[in-house]
Amino acid sequence: HHHDAEKAHLRAAATHEQAALRSDDVHGSRHQDAAERHRAAADSCLSAAAAQFEAYVTADKRRPT
Repeated sequence: HHHDAEKAHLRAAATHEQAALRSDDVHGSRHQDAAERHRAAADSCLSAAAAQFEAYVTADKRRPT
């Protein structure tokens, strides 16, 4: 289920990226900050997914085979 969390973070990141692009298209420069915020959120989702993945791999190695 770690894997699900990772996938959820990646999905969220994609959603944020979409929102950023939409903000750019619809509002142009006025909404640059909103787009930036969405991008930052996407980045943190990707980081979270990566961290989740690390934790998962580490836990996996510790598990007796």
